[in-house]
Amino acid sequence: MSSKRSLIRSSINALLFTILGLYAIVWWHSADRIRAARIDFISFYAAGKILVAAEGRHLYDLQKQALVQQSLMRNYVFQGGALLFVHPPFESVAFLFLGLLPFLAAYWIWVSAMVLLAGRSVFLLLKFTDYSRLSAWHTQIHAATFCFFPVMISLIQGQDSLMLLFFLTWTFVLLKQGKETYAGAVLACSLFKFHLVLPLYLVLFLKGKWKVLKGSTYSGLLLLALSFAMVGFRGVLGYFRLLEEMVSWSNKYNFTPSQMRNIRGMLVLAFGEHSGLVTTASSVLTGCVLLCMMLAWKGDWNPKHQKFDLQFSLTLVAGALVGHYLYSHDQSILVLPMFTLLGVAQSIPRTMRTAIFVLMALANPAMAISVVELGQFHLPANALYLLILFGWATYVVRAHASLLPKEMVP
Repeated sequence: MSSKRSLIRSSINALLFTILGLYAIVWWHSADRIRAARIDFISFYAAGKILVAAEGRHLYDLQKQALVQQSLMRNYVFQGGALLFVHPPFESVAFLFLGLLPFLAAYWIWVSAMVLLAGRSVFLLLKFTDYSRLSAWHTQIHAATFCFFPVMISLIQGQDSLMLLFFLTWTFVLLKQGKETYAGAVLACSLFKFHLVLPLYLVLFLKGKWKVLKGSTYSGLLLLALSFAMVGFRGVLGYFRLLEEMVSWSNKYNFTPSQMRNIRGMLVLAFGEHSGLVTTASSVLTGCVLLCMMLAWKGDWNPKHQKFDLQFSLTLVAGALVGHYLYSHDQSILVLPMFTLLGVAQSIPRTMRTAIFVLMALANPAMAISVVELGQFHLPANALYLLILFGWATYVVRAHASLLPKEMVP
């Protein structure tokens, strides 16, 4: 048994090393794009530059953003003239210091910070006794986190999705510890991508978790005050106007519906973005996903049990499915659901454990390929994978108690 375990460990190490090596090659070949600022980080850096110039009130002026970006990109122009900063004003404080630095220095400092946040997220999860069996594999789990395709894309592009993963993981940990007010305060910090966390707030409201919502309210008011401090009333108003415009964007400012890796993107691929069926079918499927999510939360709220971990995880998957937009890097938050599924797999029947391992093995191919071209038919592999992951997690939560480990049964 020991030799078999050693062989498995060696094989996993070799696979992880190979994947990381391939990512390093991809990153190396992206060096020219990074030096030319032709990556997502340019939107954050431009926001920092605008703040440094004491022009925060113009942060959501599209022409202003385009002007700052084009001065850095060596004659390259993004679709629509700019890769826009469209997040709430309070997040811009994270880029204020970076705006004082040269682009490459700012990029590498930001990437280093995201690496630390990703590592910290995994560390927080490994501390729980429910996942003590995984501690022997902590090195492999940390490495696997950075082998996850969305995580690596987020790092190469200089995105902020790993910051979202950290805040959601921290919220999850605080809920498990019974610190509901603090959990709510931390959760509010994830609202820079509110479209992905609204389903979680829906659960909290319907479950009557008023302490969590109180913490979020207090934290949200502080973030609102910070927003006014950074961009003023004109800037905050400009942000809400931008949100109103974004709803109707299609193939504009690099917002392409067919590239979305969620329900919306799947339906656009199937019916075309101008089809009236997209809105109807999207509303129906979104309603079904949210209904299944709420049914999975039926019963007592008990963060001490692993059933709660699965419920929290499938809520994150639901947010990814029904959000207005979802890019590859946004799926970095799936590190948390993958981790909880891996932990649950240690103590459930072999058939279900095998299903988990198969799902995890298919994650990278599904998210890297995104869409499979079959003649005139486009198979949305990424979106379908998320639906399968959501459906399977929902089944596990709602399954008969005999299928679950004892500690998962309230």
